[in-house]
Amino acid sequence: MHQSRALRQYKKVLKKEKSTHKLNDGPLKTSKFHRKTKATNSIMKAYHKSLLVQEEKKRQHKERREEDGKKDLKRKERYEVHKKMNARTSKGQPVMKNRIDVLLNKIEKKKDLYCLK
Repeated sequence: MHQSRALRQYKKVLKKEKSTHKLNDGPLKTSKFHRKTKATNSIMKAYHKSLLVQEEKKRQHKERREEDGKKDLKRKERYEVHKKMNARTSKGQPVMKNRIDVLLNKIEKKKDLYCLK
């Protein structure tokens, strides 16, 4: 009988300590609520991390596509220049107008190298 009374008093003391602990430090770490939120937080962190990784991959893919587009433009320009420089008349002579146009365009693109200010 004394054991049951002591057990009840011990439980009361534990309840008081837990209630004061809850008021002072927030929820106990052993509560079910805290365990659920902790698991949810880790899941949410993993989800957000995966979203960040996806965004980074999309950004890198977009940058690669832009670089490829720039390379395609340069390749097309080089092809046009090659086509003009290799154009020949019926007698096999190079077309001088095309050659002069290519050289003038080159000078216009690099004005700072060729022109004095």
